[in-house]
Amino acid sequence: MSYTREKHIEYMKEYNKKYYMLNKEKLKEDVKKYYFNNKKKVRAYRNQWEKNKMKSDPNFKIRFIMKQRVRSALKNNIKSGKTIKLLGLSINEFWLYLQSKFKPGMTKENYGKWHLDHIIPCSSFDLSKPEEQTKCFHYSNIQPLWAEENLRKGAKLEWQN
Repeated sequence: MSYTREKHIEYMKEYNKKYYMLNKEKLKEDVKKYYFNNKKKVRAYRNQWEKNKMKSDPNFKIRFIMKQRVRSALKNNIKSGKTIKLLGLSINEFWLYLQSKFKPGMTKENYGKWHLDHIIPCSSFDLSKPEEQTKCFHYSNIQPLWAEENLRKGAKLEWQN
């Protein structure tokens, strides 16, 4: 890559970062509007992206499947043997554990407004190894967090803010 192109790329990164910081609320609103007006298109794109990612990234595939299993077990009280083994608790015991960690306003009924957060993010584990799966999906690595708080946290350790 030529020197001038590299400089331009760096300049544009900095420019875009500043623009985003100055227009954060408007840009977020634009994204919400686009999603609302193009739900089918956005979902189709996301589904295709997930399908491709599952083919190319075994960690993503395992993480995706396990998160679906845990979510399904909580919502439908389905007791998959592997899910229970990885959680280290029965589904009823897991609910009791989660309820002991609830923040004010959290209830079983408003699950969806709060998320299951992995204290140590899934991306920190090599999920192709069974022992790493056990550490990642064990109940002691999961906590309830308000959806907004969890999305803001992303794949960071809490103590790395």
